[in-house]
Parts: sequence; C-alpha cells; structure tokens
Amino acid sequence: MISKYLAAVVLLLMLFLPNSHATDVYKYTDMEGNVKYSNTPPSHIDEKSPRDYEVIHGSKRNKVLHDRIGKTVKEGISEFDSADSVCGQSGNNYYIMGINKLNQGDFGEAVDFFSMAIDLNPNCAEAYAARALSRSAQGDYPEAIDDCNHAIELKPNYAKAYVIRGLTKGKLEDYTGEIRDYDKAIMIEPNNADAHNNKGAAMVKLRKLREGIHESNTAIRVKPEFAEAYNNRGIAQVELGNIEKGIQDYDKALEIDPNYAEAYNNRGVARGKLRDYDGEMEDYDAAIEINPYYAAAYYNRGMARIRLGETESGCLDLSKARELGYVKADDPISEFCNLEW
Repeated sequence: MISKYLAAVVLLLMLFLPNSHATDVYKYTDMEGNVKYSNTPPSHIDEKSPRDYEVIHGSKRNKVLHDRIGKTVKEGISEFDSADSVCGQSGNNYYIMGINKLNQGDFGEAVDFFSMAIDLNPNCAEAYAARALSRSAQGDYPEAIDDCNHAIELKPNYAKAYVIRGLTKGKLEDYTGEIRDYDKAIMIEPNNADAHNNKGAAMVKLRKLREGIHESNTAIRVKPEFAEAYNNRGIAQVELGNIEKGIQDYDKALEIDPNYAEAYNNRGVARGKLRDYDGEMEDYDAAIEINPYYAAAYYNRGMARIRLGETESGCLDLSKARELGYVKADDPISEFCNLEW
C-alpha cells in the first residue's frame, strides 16, 4: 500500500502533464454495426469504410483516470499476476519487467517489455491484456482495445481483459459498450469486484442511478474495503438527493484511503449542497493538496469562492482549471472574471 502511494507521488508530473503524442481518435460504426476506434479517419482505411464518424480530440485522450493522484493509474483493475509461469519460460522475464514498469507508472517502457514478451510468446493473453492497460493509460485507446481483443481471442474466459476493454471504452465515452464488457466479465466471474464497481460507475454516467448503487453494493459485499466503490455509491446517492448518505459513503472511502482526492472533491460538492461552506472548502483544499493537477477540484473551489463573494480568488481557481484543460470553466470565466486584474 505504501509503495503504491510513493509511486503515485513520484509520477505526479508525468501522469498529469499533457500527453505529447496525443492525436485525434475517430469513433465510427462499421458496415456490420460494430463501434470501432481508430487513429486514422475511417474514410482513409479502405474504400468500404464509413464516411461518417465522430472525432474524439486529443484533450480527451489526455485524461488520467478520474484526475487522481494517491492512486495508480491502474484504478479500476486489480493487480496483474506476475507468477513465473504466466508467459512461459521464453517471454516471462519480459512480462515481469513490464509488470514492474506498469506498477511504477512507466507506461511507455511497460508497453515495450510486454511487446517483447509477445514477440517471444505470441499466445500470452496476459501480456496482451497488460499492454492494453498500459496503452490505455497513455491514451492509446484503439491500440488498447485491439490488444484486449487479442487477449480475449487467445483466452475467451479472461475476465480481466473484458474489464480493461470496458475501462477503455468508458474513457471513449462508449458507456453502453463499456457495460457490455463488464457484464461479460461478471458472467465469467460473478464475484469480480472490479467489474461490478466499474459497471456501477458507468451506470451513474448513464443516469441509471439505482442500478449503479446496486452494482456498488455488490462490489462492496465482495470486497468490503473497496474505497472506489464507496465513492461511486456516494456519487449516485447525492445525485438521487440522498446527500447525507452520500457523505457517509465518502467518509468511508476516506477512512479506507485518506489520500483519495476524488472522494474529498465529491464530499466537498455534497457539503456545499448542505450549505456547509467551510467543510466544502476544506475538502477542495485537501483534494488539491493531494493532487495539485486536479482540474475539477480547482473548478469547484473557484465556483464556491465566487458564490461566497470571493471573485478574484475564485477566478484564479477557474483559470487554473482551464489551464489544466477543464473546458467547463470557459463559461463562468466569461461571466464572472475580468482577466485584466
């Protein structure tokens, strides 16, 4: 547990600085009705590819899972198996080195090591899945999905590959496809806490709040000390108007993980709804102290300060949020902030 936090702190700048190789991702539906993703415009792939597609810009590719620090970027997936037998004698040394790099947050080198493991053992589904997670962490979503597809082809009942593919689809805002993958993982492993938790979070994004709470409850039953599940359930409770229950869930998440920046931010929002403005500000401050690159926390603190009449400091926070890529800050900056002060 301690090493996880140390690694996260060491990798703070790398995780939250813009991705230098980020390019557009193209989301489209192929001729058979399947949702696909590509770094190349579909019309350039071949003559039969569809001409209608959605451009998912590089700014979305740079989003770190939940804008968080104090957690590894692997949030949403349990640890990989680094046992000596995973990729066989030929590829396992590279696989283990890749796992070490993945756990440290060095995703580029992790991809290189997993690729070497695959070259030596093309049938190692675990290496494909681990490379998929590394690529997803870098924002290389189409390649990550391709790797998951390879892993599933090699190992059809590999629940972890479905969970990783679901996480990646979620980052591309394909929440329906994300949930389908979690459902498949749950069919294979009914007590897969990651799949239930992530499915619950996706349900909340689709405004299926009670279904989201049900999935969070299942994840907590399977894994009682699951901070992310309490946080996700708290989000759903607050959205349903059960603010006190939501705060109780955030409290539990922070009891389990005191460095959970997102839980502080979310509890701050909930406290603001109860007009506990001192508590609200304390939580935003805590979130930003843990993660100085947490754009949403700057935005929320900025809006709270403006609401309290602290316009200048509020606009500084909004400007910081926008600097970090939080486009939602544009409108309040235009409305409240004179950028000449």
